[in-house]
Amino acid sequence: MRLGLLVATAFVPLVLWAALPLVSEGATPGHAGRVSDTLDRKRKALERNRDRDRVLTTDMSALHRRIGRLQRTIGTLQRRLRAFQADLDR
Repeated sequence: MRLGLLVATAFVPLVLWAALPLVSEGATPGHAGRVSDTLDRKRKALERNRDRDRVLTTDMSALHRRIGRLQRTIGTLQRRLRAFQADLDR
């Protein structure tokens, strides 16, 4: 009995909430079409931004690898410079 009452008290407001757009004035077919068009435009814009994000992530990864190679080259050159300087100091 209590379970049925609990289900009914949860289910009735949910059904009323779901049916509300059907009887509201804002749910006209023209309005729904405009909302759908706006959502489509926003989805497309979001997908373009995601595509751009992927490109930028790829670019950043390539730059990160290049920075790593340059840092290793700098380290090698600094070691060689110290060795040459040590030879000159003798």
